[in-house]
Amino acid sequence: MLAHMHPIQLQTVGGLLARDHTLGLYCHHCDRWTEAPLERLASEGWGRTPIIKLRFRCIVCGGPAQRQLRPPAASPAQ
Repeated sequence: MLAHMHPIQLQTVGGLLARDHTLGLYCHHCDRWTEAPLERLASEGWGRTPIIKLRFRCIVCGGPAQRQLRPPAASPAQ
């Protein structure tokens, strides 16, 4: 039995990076997917910022982007 399990923190830019998660961004108007530039955001001082406070816009049409939390890619089955 694991004695001291700590919850995984994925609320901030830094938390996503620490756990190798990415943040997918989708523009409904353009039907276009891209990923949020998490490394750049962290290097610009946004690492402790909650993800829900960030507002992303499509670089093509300027429309609001929906967010999708993406876990790290699973390793191939052994």
